[in-house]
Amino acid sequence: MPLVFVHGVNVRFNDRYNSEVRARNALFRKFALRAISPNPQESAILNPFWGNLGVQFRWDYACLPREGSELFGESDEDVLALLVGETLGKENTNPDTVLLEVARISLIDATDLLWTAAAQKVTTDIEAESLSSLAEHTTNYVYSNPKPDWLNNISNDDRFISELAFHVKKWADLNRGYPEPEVFGIDEAWEQLGEARLRVQNAVSRLASHTLLSLVRESVNEMVTRFLGDAFVYLNKRGTLDAPGEIVSEVIAALVQAQQIQMENPDDSKLIVVAHSMGGNIMYDILSYFLPKLHPDLNVDVFVTVGSQVGAFEEMKLFRASDETLPQNSRLDRVSPLTNVAHWLNVFDNNDVFAFAVENIFEGTKDFRYSTGKGLLMAHSSYFTMLSFHKRLAERLGSIVL
Repeated sequence: MPLVFVHGVNVRFNDRYNSEVRARNALFRKFALRAISPNPQESAILNPFWGNLGVQFRWDYACLPREGSELFGESDEDVLALLVGETLGKENTNPDTVLLEVARISLIDATDLLWTAAAQKVTTDIEAESLSSLAEHTTNYVYSNPKPDWLNNISNDDRFISELAFHVKKWADLNRGYPEPEVFGIDEAWEQLGEARLRVQNAVSRLASHTLLSLVRESVNEMVTRFLGDAFVYLNKRGTLDAPGEIVSEVIAALVQAQQIQMENPDDSKLIVVAHSMGGNIMYDILSYFLPKLHPDLNVDVFVTVGSQVGAFEEMKLFRASDETLPQNSRLDRVSPLTNVAHWLNVFDNNDVFAFAVENIFEGTKDFRYSTGKGLLMAHSSYFTMLSFHKRLAERLGSIVL
């Protein structure tokens, strides 16, 4: 069962991108694909990369209003500092107890934060697999025990990690069995989480050297600038049926490859497409305009848009296939279903300013609200690092009859 992931704006090829892909792929296999595929570990995951075809700022962001010469948000530490700040909702906290503070409010949020920090430094597929195996057990434990008593008996993040490890293993032994460390690298995964705790500590120190408001303001400027830039580049260069643009061609090539994999695996032949942010707009253009003519036999079983703007783009009639005569009656009229998509799920966080609904615009779609627990800035980029998101997505996919 091939899964194609189409990324959104502000994605560039670097170490952070490679780590994100490895961690995301492993979590897809442990959660979403496991819910619908008999062979999730064997499922191909394709990640067409179009970020190199996005916008280039020729004066290196000289247009951004900022103090000094430092641009916040470029490093992993900057991103993690913003995530910590928005999760806590305050700037001043003890670096030794930040995870514990979050856990006492929401253990789910604490594990999401910890795994996000760990995912930033995943360098091999083995590390990603180990973390995802541990994520599965940890998520099951956390959802079964959201307010454990032991949180009241510890005083720092070192103890939080060790107690979490003890109780996850105990719960897994009682309920599903625990993977052997030598096979799955579970012990090493806990060590990775211990290192992630140190990065969270450093992020708190980074946060203390700025005000949260100033970090958000600088990063919002950068995010919006790149979003607009990548969006304008795509719209201007997406091409036509006779001459598809480079971004469209890159994604279509991955879809065709996925179709070939389908044909080679008739017992597990469904095609899943997950598209984040601008990736949803690109995919909708491809599904509604390019594929029906260029590849009429290519069909998608489940199309998942996450934190995307498809609804907004259609309201503005920005797609190639947009019908200017619709709607005649906005309360009743809907855009006809995509003929090459069996199921379309749309996920958004109310705090994500770049995420929009589709249910009242497109026929045959279903909106789902998901809270990342993050503020206005980090909500948009946090979906796929959150264990809770992958668990919820798996539940939704598992309820679909394929």
